[in-house]
Amino acid sequence: MNEDIEIRKKVFIDKLKQSINFKNSKIVYILSFIAITICAWYVRTRNLPLLQGKYLIELDSYFFFRYAKTIFETGTLPAIDFMRYVPEGAATAPYAGFPYVMAYMYKAIHFFAPSIPQITWHVMYPPIITVISLIFFFLFVRELFDKRIAIVATAFLAVIPAYIQRTSAGFADHEAMAMLWIFAALWLFVKAWKSEKITRAVIFGIAS
Repeated sequence: MNEDIEIRKKVFIDKLKQSINFKNSKIVYILSFIAITICAWYVRTRNLPLLQGKYLIELDSYFFFRYAKTIFETGTLPAIDFMRYVPEGAATAPYAGFPYVMAYMYKAIHFFAPSIPQITWHVMYPPIITVISLIFFFLFVRELFDKRIAIVATAFLAVIPAYIQRTSAGFADHEAMAMLWIFAALWLFVKAWKSEKITRAVIFGIAS
């Protein structure tokens, strides 16, 4: 009887090991990545009760929110911002890119959920965009190395303190958005570099 139990235990353990083999099982990578993104979201949203959906956590975030709010309400930014360097004002063009992206993303959100205030989108944008950027980071590292290294690297990136600080809820500066575009561009660049067909290389290169 004991021998039968031991044999069954060994067969069960062998099958379990085989089912979670990192070399063969896609489900392990999917579950690992989901766990990482949940962790990344969790640590970046612990301050939400304090922000109450209407407070940002640093000054530049309010600056970009003011520009995005102007774009959303009027459709454009004035050439000169007279609230800076009073009374001469300052040109808005050098800072316009990020507010336009935020304003038009909010327009898309507002179409489907009109009740969500624009300030709430700015509060929630960093963790949302960071979770999306982790997908492109994983794909980028996987192209350079393999899935195991990509999972480990993504896990590290998700919990690096300095990165958390700049991508937490309420930190509505351009870092989170910039990292999304950087990771996506790097992934596409590597795809182009590794492409054997010139057509695919050109398409991925242009996209990058």
